[in-house]
Amino acid sequence: MEDDPVYRLSKGDDIDDIFDSVVLWVNGLRVVTLNGSFNILNEKNELISPGRWFKSIKNMTKDGQIIVKTKDNFVTILNRDGTQLLDYCFLDANIHECDSYYVARNSNDNEFIIKDTNEKIKVPDGVAHFLEHKLFEQEDGTNSLNTLSALGIDANAYTTNDHTAFLFECTNNYEQALDELLKYVQNPYFTDENVEKEKGIIAQEINMYDDEPEWKVYINCMKAMYKKNPIRIDVAGSIESIQKIDKDILYTCYNNFYVPENMVLVMTGNFNPEEMIEKVKSKITIKNRKHIEKVEYVEDENVNQKKISEAMDVSLPIFAFGYKIKPTNKDKVKRNLSIEILLEILFGTSSELYKELYEKGLIYDLLSASYESAKDYAHAIIQGKTLDVEKVKQIIEEKIEKYKNDGIQDKEFERAKRKIYGLYVREFNEVSATSIMFVTNYFKNINPFEYIESYKTISKDYLEDLLKEIFVTEKMVESCITPKETGE
Repeated sequence: MEDDPVYRLSKGDDIDDIFDSVVLWVNGLRVVTLNGSFNILNEKNELISPGRWFKSIKNMTKDGQIIVKTKDNFVTILNRDGTQLLDYCFLDANIHECDSYYVARNSNDNEFIIKDTNEKIKVPDGVAHFLEHKLFEQEDGTNSLNTLSALGIDANAYTTNDHTAFLFECTNNYEQALDELLKYVQNPYFTDENVEKEKGIIAQEINMYDDEPEWKVYINCMKAMYKKNPIRIDVAGSIESIQKIDKDILYTCYNNFYVPENMVLVMTGNFNPEEMIEKVKSKITIKNRKHIEKVEYVEDENVNQKKISEAMDVSLPIFAFGYKIKPTNKDKVKRNLSIEILLEILFGTSSELYKELYEKGLIYDLLSASYESAKDYAHAIIQGKTLDVEKVKQIIEEKIEKYKNDGIQDKEFERAKRKIYGLYVREFNEVSATSIMFVTNYFKNINPFEYIESYKTISKDYLEDLLKEIFVTEKMVESCITPKETGE
């Protein structure tokens, strides 16, 4: 039984491909299914009889399914006769699950001034990502990732262009996991040996991403749009830049960026907030140390270059069209939400554009349209796959001009507006999605609840003004990954 794979299922998870066995923990009970039959065990691996289990039946649904209630959660596991596992298992959104994200603002701030000494420091590209890797390693020889895994905790970390996040998700041992998280982010341990060892690991990661066409088409799009903004730099750096990183550089960046005023802890789950806040306060040992000032640069409003094309091992060309937008803090919540609605109208699966491209056989996957913004950058990106990139580009530009001239139809506006609103509301239904939402918006000085209020103020006229502001041909760039020629 100990060797059974463990799956935490959520609403909509497909388990068709799990044939041999599944172990599912639900409020301290294990649902163990073997080739379609089932057993219910408690934490001591003692079998609970089906008779006791069926007493908790809440109600029946269509197609002979039974909803079995275990305290706060519902899980669909049986047919009417109680012997066969269904194709789908669902857990109610009220699952006892906790998330924690400890986040530091840094990433591509690779040039800064220490105010106390007026010393200007420039560090190699990729330091923030390198720090992410190294903070798990402890002076006593343990690795906090391994410690958390031993507790049954799903832990990870990531670095974006404006922050590094250390996170975990669990259904048990939350406070122990939180203690470990607070320990390793506050106690860096860098040596010449462990830094040198990490360079080989990170170099492999860089090579992996360099071989990923979807990533290359994106980063090349950033390079085409921006001349100076660090968003054009891969957060992992390059093979060459990470060779310049040593323990002193890591400590310098840690001591200046990993300070309370520059960090946020997001906790989501079933706990007492006041008690948890006091616990966290008692565990914070780092103090505000040195104050830094970011070295400012002036980014040209024009694009850096109109097109970047690169050949890779792909079967179909992959494209990314980017529109460089002037960043602004004016009405940023309303603006962000409105642009998402606008992208849904233009490029969603129900849009005129998608229908035309699909019917003409010009796209082989869904179009991806997204908006990214921060204090010093903003852009919209449309990505996809096609055999004829230039034809797709032409149709996109024609369709945008049509909307500029004819305006947006009322039914399109209402449909897209309701859809985006629904997506935002649904994010509050999942623990991890709620955490990510608060993390990503914190450093933009946005409270996610503001989106719900701003939704009410969005008008079709406002979207049509944004359409003309954002989709400017002169601010459009093209990034393309093409198949290698035979023999290359």
